[in-house]
Amino acid sequence: SIGWLVVGQMSDKFEPTPEELQRLGEMLKKEEFRKLLAEYAEEISNPEQRKKNEDEIRQMEAQQGHDVTFINPEPGFVIKTSVVKGDSRKVFINVCQSKEIDAPKVTRTTQGGRPGASWALPNSTAPCREDIDKKGVKCLVYDVVFHPDALRLAGSNAGFKQMLVKTAVDAIGQRFPDHVLSHDVKFPNMTFKGTLSSSRTMIRRAKDGGPVGPPAVAKLQQAFAAMNPSVTSTPSAPAPA
Repeated sequence: SIGWLVVGQMSDKFEPTPEELQRLGEMLKKEEFRKLLAEYAEEISNPEQRKKNEDEIRQMEAQQGHDVTFINPEPGFVIKTSVVKGDSRKVFINVCQSKEIDAPKVTRTTQGGRPGASWALPNSTAPCREDIDKKGVKCLVYDVVFHPDALRLAGSNAGFKQMLVKTAVDAIGQRFPDHVLSHDVKFPNMTFKGTLSSSRTMIRRAKDGGPVGPPAVAKLQQAFAAMNPSVTSTPSAPAPA
């Protein structure tokens, strides 16, 4: 599935009304709508069709003033923690890597006459998805993507890894205020929680550097419109795949 990574400020967050949720439930009972969703899933699992869909999305996003980059984050390591505000479930954070993310930057500083350094760790996060832990209990999974240099430095310097972990945990709380995570973390013996196919992501940037609006999810809009022409809201959450 494709997740949505947003670089910039999200505006016009989509909040479905009770009526829209009820209507969606009714639509899912209809064979025609389920068929449309199944066709959509089949299309994006085909590499050639997926490329065509991505080209269509790029074109539509360009019309909205957005630049789009599709990436396939590579595994790094996993952080295990929990939510301290909001959902009470266990949380796994996949710390991933991609060269599409900007590399870490260091600025030399002086404080009290002593030399130091200030690091910037660019990263992108995607909305959480559900999974299960080894006991079969439902949990939440986030992907936080850094440049490979950041993970390389974390692998050779314990202090840098601690900074990277704090950045990943804080990034989720900042992007998703309903899920503020604990800094009491563990590192399970795994490089990725879930399946890599679920981490395919899209980075959207506003061409003018301004706020980034909701994504143009053409296929779902078409399916939605086919069954219910009166619904015109645009989802700002991941498209089912």
